[in-house]
Amino acid sequence: MSEAPAETATPDAPRGKLVPIATGIGGLLLGALVGLFVVAPKLHPTPGSGAAKAVSHAAEGGEGKAAPMFKLDNVIVNPAGATGSRYVVLSVAIEVPDAATEAMLRESEVQFRDAVTGVLERQTIDKLTMLGARDSLRRQVALAAEPFVKGAKIKVYIPQFLIQ
Repeated sequence: MSEAPAETATPDAPRGKLVPIATGIGGLLLGALVGLFVVAPKLHPTPGSGAAKAVSHAAEGGEGKAAPMFKLDNVIVNPAGATGSRYVVLSVAIEVPDAATEAMLRESEVQFRDAVTGVLERQTIDKLTMLGARDSLRRQVALAAEPFVKGAKIKVYIPQFLIQ
C-alpha cells in the first residue's frame, strides 16, 4: 500500500515542471510581439509615418539641415610633464554655421592642428583626467579656433579622447 501513493505522485511531477516552462515561453512570445508591433515602429519609422517624413524632409535640405562640420582627426601629443611616457590622442570636430567658415578652417588646417597641439601640450595628465577636463578642452580649442573662423559662432566636439 505504501507504493500506491508513490505511483500517483510521478504523473504530477512532469506536469508541474511544464507549467513554468510554458509560462516562460508565453512571456517570451508576448515580449517578441510587443517589440515587433510597438517598439520597432518607433525605432524605424515606415515610409508613410510622420517621423519618416520629418527625416526625409531634413535629408532634402529642409528645416533641421545639419550644419557643416570640420574634423581634425588623430591629434597625438605628449602632455606636459609626461617626459615621453604618456600621450594623448584626440579628435576634434568643429560645427560651423556655413560652408564658407568650414572652407576657412580647411585652408588653415595645418595651423589649426598646431594650435590644438599647443593647447594639449600645456595640459598635465592630472588636468586631463580631472572631472570636466573635456569641457575645459572644448573651451580652449574654441579659443584656439577664433583666429581661423573670423568671429563665427562654432561648437566644439571631442569625439575621440584617449590618454595612454
